[in-house]
Amino acid sequence: MENFFNRTFNSNILAILVAGFFIALSIDFITRPNFKIKKLKEEIPQIEIINSCDLDTLINYLNKSNNIQLKLVFYLLTTGVIRTELANIKIKNIDLKNNAIFLSHTKNGIPRDIFLINEIKDLVIANMHKYENQTYLFTRTNSNEKISTSTIDYYFKKIKKDLNIKVLSPHKLRHTYATYLVRNGADLNSVRLLLGHTTLSMTQKYLDFQNSLLRKVNKTFNPLKNFKKNSA
Repeated sequence: MENFFNRTFNSNILAILVAGFFIALSIDFITRPNFKIKKLKEEIPQIEIINSCDLDTLINYLNKSNNIQLKLVFYLLTTGVIRTELANIKIKNIDLKNNAIFLSHTKNGIPRDIFLINEIKDLVIANMHKYENQTYLFTRTNSNEKISTSTIDYYFKKIKKDLNIKVLSPHKLRHTYATYLVRNGADLNSVRLLLGHTTLSMTQKYLDFQNSLLRKVNKTFNPLKNFKKNSA
């Protein structure tokens, strides 16, 4: 809560200062001043991913489910898509020939493609054309209207409770997807494009997270550390 307040405070103060400054300059009310703005400290958001055991538990749960839409929601969220993008996927933008979905509605307003493995493609096909003239891939129960993000949140809350998984959310799946791409050697610019980041610095945090993990592994398992203990 404190970090949210600090970010909001910093943003609002900066907006007020910038607007007032340029208005005053434009009417020659002031000359360019020499001052410094002190910002409140903001914490860098920590990346949290779903561990491999919980992922296995989740996949086993989904494989036993008969709810195709539920399965597809989860599996598509492992492609880096976010909730609002997922809810706005249109049937006309699904390219089964090239195993791709064109996201015309994105968080930053820049369209992009996400790509499907065959297992997800089969679920997409099964979930298409449930209704005549269906516009969206995901629809409400007994309706041709698109699902809401609250429905997606409900899916996660239910499964999180059923499986007793502590770390599970749409954005955590996105973090997990990106982290595994970096771990498996994907270059940062490709990860940036897959996630829809506008700058490489936004994607850099996943490399920093990976390096942080490697530092912990090195500290714990470095052979010289064990050698010194054995020598003593």
